[in-house]
Amino acid sequence: MHAVPNTDQRERTTTILRRAGSADAEGIARVHVRSWQAGYQGIIPKAILDRLRISTRARRWARNVEHARSRGHHVWVAERGGEIVAFAITGPGRNEDTLNLGELHAIYLLPDEWGAGTAARMLELAVTQFRHEGRPAAVLWVLEQNRRARRFYERYGWHTDGAEDVTRVGAYPLLQLRYQHDLSGSQPSKGVRWRPAWV
Repeated sequence: MHAVPNTDQRERTTTILRRAGSADAEGIARVHVRSWQAGYQGIIPKAILDRLRISTRARRWARNVEHARSRGHHVWVAERGGEIVAFAITGPGRNEDTLNLGELHAIYLLPDEWGAGTAARMLELAVTQFRHEGRPAAVLWVLEQNRRARRFYERYGWHTDGAEDVTRVGAYPLLQLRYQHDLSGSQPSKGVRWRPAWV
């Protein structure tokens, strides 16, 4: 496996996009908890967000990272200065009508990374991976109320495909929309400087 360096425009330091290892579990958990607590304010009840614990998530992520590859999934991280600042999960589609497609199962960033370009680089890495796998298109699910995320995906060519689902966080129901992105004619974004990280 080769790490993939990028120059972070905001701080002029190096951001490495790479596959996650089990040693990254705590860093991934930190991103997961902090991004939920900041990004889902007003969407998920505060009581639920306040109960999230990095230590609990870290134990889960240690298992998830270990078993991801056996399920055809890949966990990716963005690392800067030894700190995990973002992560993403790619894999095959989870629904019957998307089994031959790629799916971006998750993408989360530390709140300080919002608007810094890290999300765009992680998204392009996911698209590159799907293309390498020969996927004709990719999908993702996003909460209907998550306007920030929806605007981001739409800016990079993703669109709703009409599928909806209700997920639950605890006992709290949340509507999800499915977005799709055609990969047949897509090309890397202008200015992307990394190479695929599947080796």
